Amino acid sequence: MTDEGLRVSVIIATYRRERVLCDTIRDVLADPYEPKEVLVVDQTHDHTDPTRRFLEEVCDRIRYIVMDHPNLTEAENLGITEAQGEIILFLDDDVSFEPGLIGAHVRNYADASVHAVGGVVLVPGRRGVRRMSRTVTGNRFGYFFFRHDYVGGRVKVPNLQECNASFRRRALVDIGLIDRRFRENAYLWGTDLAVRVAKRGGRIVHDPEAVVVHLKHPSGGVRMKAVRPLSYFRNLFYFLKKHAGRHETFSVALRVYFYRVLVEGWRRPWVIPLNTKTFLQAWLIERAGS
Repeated sequence: MTDEGLRVSVIIATYRRERVLCDTIRDVLADPYEPKEVLVVDQTHDHTDPTRRFLEEVCDRIRYIVMDHPNLTEAENLGITEAQGEIILFLDDDVSFEPGLIGAHVRNYADASVHAVGGVVLVPGRRGVRRMSRTVTGNRFGYFFFRHDYVGGRVKVPNLQECNASFRRRALVDIGLIDRRFRENAYLWGTDLAVRVAKRGGRIVHDPEAVVVHLKHPSGGVRMKAVRPLSYFRNLFYFLKKHAGRHETFSVALRVYFYRVLVEGWRRPWVIPLNTKTFLQAWLIERAGS
């Protein structure tokens, strides 16, 4: 399956990343797919000398856009509006991959019904999984349960992960771009995009040939802390307010509380009370419509 000639705009929104950002840009520039453009939307006030030198060296091969304040959804939307490609590929600023990633995304768009493509997201030292839970396809909210490290085959999916995801630019424009009401870490902004695209009839596919390793660099970006920030749960409840009824919200919220607070906290039980308080606070804030 191929679709030659589609111009791809690769958007890398970055914040306080140095060497790992440079490595990510190198991987994109080394990918043989053409035509492509690389847009780096930088929200960092001051880089280290090696990073500044690197950005100067590649300035004729990338479009470097500076924002004077950190805001993830605003940065991604700025990239979309500046992009000239027919396909938008979102990559995090701390991923690595082998040449061929862009082509693996693009070949799926030979099917006109495909409006978005998600790729495999691995973490260092772990392999992908080859079985997909029936919950993904048998549940209206299956996108909460899809494993983005699934390598079992190319499948239609309800969700994708923002650090390795592409969309038809027209599909993004038609739904009004990224919802800027997703706060700070902007958790679930990609899921929200996918749901909105699917509601308009666009298919989303997961391609196991489009693989990145998400390095999850410990500094910079929107990295989560051991204690879940308030914005994480606020974004969850905001998403559910948009897309779920009361019963569904309660069901999903219980699952999230179980896995993200109790299961993740069993090795560090002292964080469970703090995360429980944050979870309830976020629910009350969003319920009040703040």
